[in-house]
Amino acid sequence: RYTSIIGLGGTAHALGMQKAEEMTAGEFEEICDNIENADIDAREKMEGIGDKRADIIFGGITILKAIKNRINATKFIVSDKGICDGVFYAERDFENL
Repeated sequence: RYTSIIGLGGTAHALGMQKAEEMTAGEFEEICDNIENADIDAREKMEGIGDKRADIIFGGITILKAIKNRINATKFIVSDKGICDGVFYAERDFENL
């Protein structure tokens, strides 16, 4: 049974910049609520969101909240790795280096 979400990419990084790279489910919900309740001008000023994500961050938040609720996660962790890192490691044959 999974109890943690490990997020990577734009929305996860933006959430991590609001609080910390590791947070409880309650802190995660509070951050999401703060972002969702802020007007666009306030979101544009939030660290990690800015004008490039201010109008689209809701999609990522909705997905992360759905995952959290589905698995009843108690912790949210922001990874410092990205999708490109995963592709790189998946394509490498580290056993034969």
